[in-house]
Amino acid sequence: MDDISSKFLQNMIVNHEENGISITLNAEPMILKIEINPSEMDALDLAEKIKACINSAIQKTAMSVIQEATDQLGDK
Repeated sequence: MDDISSKFLQNMIVNHEENGISITLNAEPMILKIEINPSEMDALDLAEKIKACINSAIQKTAMSVIQEATDQLGDK
């Protein structure tokens, strides 16, 4: 990975919020921070809501990486 890509990943932070759960995802090093608003939570489906929110945050991260790679290829 070249310097531009490494710097991009090191500076990439994705924030995603849904269903009272807030996810902050750092791409490199991989750090995942989860905040839960208990007033909006039903403990019975908490695991599924966390899973869905993490999946959405990872999907946003992947799309950002794909866009950056596309932009870099276009610059060459």
